[in-house]
Amino acid sequence: MQRYLKFSLLTLFIALSACTNGNLTENSSIETAAEPENIDSAFTQGAEPEDVEPTVEGVGRIESESEPTPVAAAPSEVLQTQPGPRGMEVDLRRAVVTGDILTVEITYRNPTDRVQSTVYKPDKVSIIDDATSKRYDVLQDDTERYMASPLAATDSISLTAASKGGAATGWFKFPAPPPSSETISVNIPEVGAFLGVPVQR
Repeated sequence: MQRYLKFSLLTLFIALSACTNGNLTENSSIETAAEPENIDSAFTQGAEPEDVEPTVEGVGRIESESEPTPVAAAPSEVLQTQPGPRGMEVDLRRAVVTGDILTVEITYRNPTDRVQSTVYKPDKVSIIDDATSKRYDVLQDDTERYMASPLAATDSISLTAASKGGAATGWFKFPAPPPSSETISVNIPEVGAFLGVPVQR
């Protein structure tokens, strides 16, 4: 009887052990099968897409911006050029109205091999309003001195230009033509006539 009881208990113990091992094996299989899924999820969440290239903030803006191109200073404007005395050339540089006065500026250039000069009276210089054909003479101040430069003691314009590129500049002031007059003609002794000179206001 005791032998039978021991045999029965041993059989029951073996059966329970088999069931327990089967459950453990099944659970281990489930956990093992689930484990790659968890690893893949973690890898997928932490990975960057292969087809997306990292960008650096501000790179596009830096490439699109360019350094300003330096602008060369414009040369002094010459409105017209006429032949002058003894091989000189005369540039009319401006005819500008300020208030009621028109200022005309000229420059004598000397391309010759000799020093050249010119002298004349300001009363020989005049402008003509192209719109009305009215003539204007050089203005005089309260002392009756001509408003012109360079003015010598004899009230004469005296300009001297050195040889081979020398230059001398002078100016005259006249009554300003009316606003409707857009151009003038300028007459200077021994210089070709400046015609249709635009008036700047």
